[in-house]
Formats: sequence, structure tokens, C-alpha cells
Amino acid sequence: MKESFLDVLVCPDCHASFRLKSHQAVAHLGSIVAGDLECQVCGIVYPIIDGIPRILPAAERTDNYSRNFQFYWLNMDWRRHALTKRRFFEMNEWEPAFLEGKYVLDAGCGGGRWVEQFAEEGAREVVALDYTQAIDRARMLCSRFDNIHYVQADLFRMPFRENLFDIVHCHGVLMATPDPRRGIQSLGREVKPGGEIAILLYRNLTRVQEAIDRAVCGLSKRLPTRLAYRLAVLPTLVEYIPGAVPLFENVIHLSGQPDFTLKHLHNFDWYTCVYRHRNSPDEVSGWLEEFGFTNVRVLNTNEFRVASRSPRLRAFKERLLDKGVFLKATLGLRATKRI
Repeated sequence: MKESFLDVLVCPDCHASFRLKSHQAVAHLGSIVAGDLECQVCGIVYPIIDGIPRILPAAERTDNYSRNFQFYWLNMDWRRHALTKRRFFEMNEWEPAFLEGKYVLDAGCGGGRWVEQFAEEGAREVVALDYTQAIDRARMLCSRFDNIHYVQADLFRMPFRENLFDIVHCHGVLMATPDPRRGIQSLGREVKPGGEIAILLYRNLTRVQEAIDRAVCGLSKRLPTRLAYRLAVLPTLVEYIPGAVPLFENVIHLSGQPDFTLKHLHNFDWYTCVYRHRNSPDEVSGWLEEFGFTNVRVLNTNEFRVASRSPRLRAFKERLLDKGVFLKATLGLRATKRI
């Protein structure tokens, strides 16, 4: 942790500044590798461990509702740089020049694939936040960059000063939390006036499909993590049966990813997450407007699901998307905070 990062951090409970207690510094880099952060008002203390502030209660630092996500980030190799770069721009609809010089928060960064992309595309500084020890994997992935700050914290209890970031990015995280609406409210406080929020959730689903999904996942998400990890190989192997993915992917989850590791990761993710909320575009757009955002745009994150050379067939697929037929359909939005 750079000592300058202390100016950004605040107590998540009373929002007062921290003071740095006994610490070990790497002088030539100006970095703090160990020590404590003490709130100057309420006195609560959080540790800096391996150079990362861990602004969480002790019990949550190693075990919380995101434990399965932590497991796969720490045990699976996600890195697919070319794929990540392409999806980064496709799903957010950014131009590279837009990111240059921006101060960015990636909330729920996992193993750091989007953090790496922000840094590579010219962001001035990037703050990587995750609820789990996957933050250590993010730092490892992004070790060649010196403009990234890392913090283990809860996005519902943000440890930052408000109205701070040019861009707050939260990709595929909110739907796996207890309350997406409250999560958007918390993220929104961190965006400075005129800045942007970019989020990705799951879209609404038909009642029948949602009932099937809950029944299938009701058991698997209660299994011990390592057992669930091994059993996630089963739907992964099903994907190698010719025709299985297009036939069954809207009934049970089959990832459709390009290689075995990514198939396994996506299936493990799906069948083990504790929470999985689904929301309509109108619902989430309303939340953003409620929390002070304007120019809300629903992003075209499902283009490959509705693409067709036939305008009539495309229109039919778009109606299916609106009705919630696609099990894995995502909902991406960008919005600008009112000045």
C-alpha cells in the first residue's frame, strides 16, 4: 500500500480518516507492507497484510458469502488477455481514449482481469476492491503496473471518501450480493459529479426457468466448496456432447466458454453462488435515477444472443430476450452522475 493512498481511505462505519499505526515500509518504493489503520474517531483498527489494507471484520477476511468466488479465483487460471480485452470494450461500449487519465474504482475485481485492462488502457489510477482474498491474485496479475491500489473491503461498507472516482465499474458482482439495489446506492456515492458508473447484472427470467434454476442450484450451492468444484466438471463435460449447449443452455446452465478451464470456472460459479438476483432494465434504470444518475444507457451485452441476418428473426429473438427466455442473459448499464 502506498502511503498516499491513506488520503483516500476512511472508516466504513463513521467515515472518519485513519491514522497509520506501527508499520513496516519499503522506503525506496514508498510502500507499506504491514501495519494497522486506526480510525481517528471510533478507534476501530484494521490491518495491512502483505501490503493490502483489509478493511473488514476479522471473521470476514477469510470466509464470507463470496467464499466460492474466492476459491476459484485463487485456484483457477482465468487469464485470457485477448478475450478479456475484446469483451471489455464490447460489453462497456467504451472508446479507448475515454479511459485515459481517469481515476477508476473496480468494485468486486476478483482476480483482476478488468483492473489490468483499465491500467493498460491508460487510466491515471485504478483502485481494485474485492470482498475476498482474490485481491491478492489481482495484485499478482497486475504486478507490472505501479498505478494500482488494492483493498479488501465490502462494497456495502465502502472505505473511501465519497464523490471520488471518474468511473466506478462493477462487472458481474451485484447480482451475487444480498441486495443489488443497495449495492448500486453504495457504488453511486463513490462516483464524482459528471463521472460514470458501469455495471453488469443478470436480466429478468421467466418464472418457469427461474423455478428450474432454483431447484437445480438449491442443493449444489450448499455443498462443501471442494466437492462442488469437483462436481462442476459434470456439466462441463456435457458441453462436449455435440449439440448439447444450444439444446439445453436455456434450461440448465452450460457455459459455452471456449476452453475447459473457463467452462469449469463458469459452471462452478453458477451452481455454487449463494445469491443470484435477476432484474429488468426498467427496474435498474429506476434505481440509478433514484440515486442521482442521468443519461442511463442499457448496453448491448446480449448481441451474440440476438444476432441474425434476418431482421424478422432478430426481432423475434429480441422479444424473447425481453420476456426473459435466455437463462444467461446479462444486463449492462452505464449512467452519468448529475452535476
